[in-house]
Amino acid sequence: PDIAESITVSVGAYPDTIDPALNSAVDGATYIIHAFSGLVGYRQKADGSLELYADAAKELPKAQPADNGMVKYVYELKDGLKWSDGTDLTAQDFVYAWNRAADPIITADYGYMFEVVDGYEEVTASDDEGNRTNPDAKLNVTASEDGKTLTVVLPVDVPYFNELAAFPTYMPVKESVVEGNEAWATT
Repeated sequence: PDIAESITVSVGAYPDTIDPALNSAVDGATYIIHAFSGLVGYRQKADGSLELYADAAKELPKAQPADNGMVKYVYELKDGLKWSDGTDLTAQDFVYAWNRAADPIITADYGYMFEVVDGYEEVTASDDEGNRTNPDAKLNVTASEDGKTLTVVLPVDVPYFNELAAFPTYMPVKESVVEGNEAWATT
């Protein structure tokens, strides 16, 4: 098939942000899905309907049994994935982005979308004053040492998890760009 050299998107005014964790508007989401590659994406079929496809992942995984009756989804990343600066995109970028989006300090409108991931309750638990009771808690999402595999553990099977992974809030971000640069996605 022919590969397009460009794409024209008309979505209106400039979005408030293209930060996947902080965006909550359709215009921002449109920019995000065109500028970022998630594990999973949607593409249009010939009949106009949409289908899921493996984007940064090599294939769409199915739930596998994990410890304590939980399930896991294991995504193997495609070879040669790069950020726009030429550095490698790794599974750790997803781990960082997802934990950042779920962190109540970020106040992401769609942070709740990670509640299906094991560890979410610990990440968001707070005392009566609203302080996190375990600020070191993380989602049960891990990257392999070589950065090629992302393992996501869920308390129960969520048959639509691949659909969630296609949502803009699940897109990776590069920690070295985000940390200490609040305006990275707004200017």
